[in-house]
Amino acid sequence: MTSQQQPLIRCVVPTLNSGTTLDFTLDSLMHQGPSVEVLVVDSGSTDDTLRICDRWSVSHLYAPPGNMYEAINLGLDASTAPWLCYVNSDDLVHPGLLPRLASIGQEADCDVVYGDADYIDDAGRYLFSFAAARPSELLRLFRVQVFGFCQPSAVFSAALFRRLGGFDTRYRFGADADFYLRAILGGARFFHVPGPVACFRLHAKQQTARFFQLFEDEKRTLYARAGRASILDRLAFHRWRFRNLPNYVIRRIRTGRLRSFDYHSSSE
Repeated sequence: MTSQQQPLIRCVVPTLNSGTTLDFTLDSLMHQGPSVEVLVVDSGSTDDTLRICDRWSVSHLYAPPGNMYEAINLGLDASTAPWLCYVNSDDLVHPGLLPRLASIGQEADCDVVYGDADYIDDAGRYLFSFAAARPSELLRLFRVQVFGFCQPSAVFSAALFRRLGGFDTRYRFGADADFYLRAILGGARFFHVPGPVACFRLHAKQQTARFFQLFEDEKRTLYARAGRASILDRLAFHRWRFRNLPNYVIRRIRTGRLRSFDYHSSSE
């Protein structure tokens, strides 16, 4: 994007020693088109993270370490773009889809636009896809402590971000879920676009895996604001899971085959 062009959307990438995956993330963001402005907010990387940013000509800011959402807020606060998002430094976005979501959001006059997601392993291999919940189901799923879509597959308006005061940094792991729950409870308009938007990488080094109990404690606290789950909420949850039944089957087949491949490869 040239300096003369007004960005349609700013995408922030929070980093901390992200050198092993950042090239792939930035490559995917460079394929979003000239209307997407990419900004890395780094928290003191000691590897080649910043050199990778320079190689891709991506601007970067410094945010003190300790809370990823403080870095995200810093990167999004100063944006003049009407649409915003953030992508983890190990995730990928399919070509051209961020501006498509933002354009749909403008045409539909809504606050959050989200799609479905693909899931990949730590080597970047496809595992399975998963269809997001419908907008009418999101609050029901929050009541059963389920986040109904994958965060890298969503964009939101700058107006909503400012109205909500950004991400709540009291949460270390679940501020994204808190943000969207507050948006729902505040009457924000959501729009679902069918089809995968982003690839979410599953690996053992993720913070939610390393600090599982802390994440679960946060989740219980913030999801409680959605209210107590009713029978109708649980039915909505099971209907959503049933719609994803083919994806569960693919997940079982793919993960089994890849584990077998890894075993045979490592033993040769």
